[in-house]
Amino acid sequence: MLGKRVLLHVVVPIVLGMFIYLFYRSTGLLYVSVIGDTGRELLTSLRSLSEGTTLPKWVVFSLPNALWVYALTSVTLLLLAKSEWKDQAALGIGLIGGAGMEMGQLIGMVPGTFSSTDLGFCLVAVAASLFLVTEQRNHTEAHTRPVALLASFLVLGLLAAGSFSNDKEEDKKVEGAKAEVSVSASTLYSEYESNEVAADNKYKDKVIEVSGQVEDIGKDITDSMYLKLGSGEKRSIGGVQAFFSDKYSDQLAKIQKGANVTLKCKCNGKMGNVLLKNCMFEK
Repeated sequence: MLGKRVLLHVVVPIVLGMFIYLFYRSTGLLYVSVIGDTGRELLTSLRSLSEGTTLPKWVVFSLPNALWVYALTSVTLLLLAKSEWKDQAALGIGLIGGAGMEMGQLIGMVPGTFSSTDLGFCLVAVAASLFLVTEQRNHTEAHTRPVALLASFLVLGLLAAGSFSNDKEEDKKVEGAKAEVSVSASTLYSEYESNEVAADNKYKDKVIEVSGQVEDIGKDITDSMYLKLGSGEKRSIGGVQAFFSDKYSDQLAKIQKGANVTLKCKCNGKMGNVLLKNCMFEK
């Protein structure tokens, strides 16, 4: 019985999350750079099997982490099945492993970009594991578990749909808005370095026009495309990081490092870099 529960609640979620990561996530992610040439060749061969198939963005970018958080919480519950503290321990480990990582990204302590969708997925995963894996206490509870599983997937779907719908709405708002402030990337970064509170009051949550020189072009851990504009300081590791939706992929593919660009974006404050969201090129 225990073996079946480990398979269902731990092994299957881990394998499914790994499958999505290997077959559908960007090959520019960190894990690709550490598996060696042989590993990359094998990965390329495996990924060719999934060519022509696409998955919803929430499945590719948010579901794997939620599956792993579910597995982490579940294995804690199963290992501590006879302890009266199993629920508290699983809750703590699940929240640290999932929500903790997202909050770490929010404050700049963990690499990657904070996502409220990912945070929501992780919280639902912890709650689903606590309910579904806990020992059945009575006959009625046994019948409610399938309902809870269905409800968990429904909540995950609503979170995903709401998030991506909101992104599109924000793009439209920025596109139709007039920039309140025009500033160079070096000045924007310098103001945030000098006084983050004052800079937030001036720029955060406002549509601004930012001009500067492209220092880097890439994708973050969630596969979101960005340009990094130089801070103007030679020894600075920070800068202005401008994120774009997928519809700008063709334009971004033509940008070269060192190019001068002017963008219209919504300022999202400073978390390591000064973050600009819902960006578009100004003509």
